[in-house]
Amino acid sequence: MNWDYGSRDPQFLQIVKEIREKLLEISHVNAQTHTTVLMQGSGTFGVEATLGTTIPKKNHKLLIVANGAYGERMAKIATILNLNHIVLRYKDNEVVKNGDVSKIILKNMDSISNCLNFDDDFILISNSCGHDSFGNNIRIN
Repeated sequence: MNWDYGSRDPQFLQIVKEIREKLLEISHVNAQTHTTVLMQGSGTFGVEATLGTTIPKKNHKLLIVANGAYGERMAKIATILNLNHIVLRYKDNEVVKNGDVSKIILKNMDSISNCLNFDDDFILISNSCGHDSFGNNIRIN
């Protein structure tokens, strides 16, 4: 039999607790300094919540690669939230080219503190300078 749990049912609260704990675990963060929040809503709602709470309005720039309605919706959300952003547009049926993304990043970012490794097939972006997946030192200043 299927159960319909309410938001205050002990079983529901236990399920939510376990999901939140597992998200922290797979994110490799400390539960003493980080938390997770489960949000109910559409994909667009999730994107708006993420953009609105994780992208600083000053000294940052968001790159949106749009090849359809969803990317355009992200651009509209970024505009409404007054986020500094760039939109790299493609036709709905066009494949995103990594080289185009690389050029936009290098052209529009005043300073790149992240490490970037450009390849024909992928772009590796990490939060701290170090090594690419092949052990090579990578840094772009």
